[in-house]
Amino acid sequence: MQYKINKEEEEDITFVQITGDVDRGKDCLELSRKTGEILDAGRTHLVIDLTSTDFVSSAFCGIISSLVKKAKQNESRFSIILNTASLTYEIFNIAGVNQIVDTYPSTEAFMRILGNQKA
Repeated sequence: MQYKINKEEEEDITFVQITGDVDRGKDCLELSRKTGEILDAGRTHLVIDLTSTDFVSSAFCGIISSLVKKAKQNESRFSIILNTASLTYEIFNIAGVNQIVDTYPSTEAFMRILGNQKA
């Protein structure tokens, strides 16, 4: 199943929910461009929600690494929400993505921790 993207903004956070598979180079380049534009527009926190993503390629892991660098350059934050029982989580774990970006098991967990950080 080809991927779909949905973007929502809440205060200074931009949530990008990706559903389906991100398994083609063309998909990775398009996602890199779209998410990079969000960071370049001055958004202070980009959150990519992969809880409805079935599979990501290793090229997508490289895109995540690039987004981490771009977020740091723009003095923004970057986080990922993903199901820890998913194949995507395993791919990220093997590729080391979990070591360079904050990951959360759900939107609720992300919001709870973010609320604690703001308090």
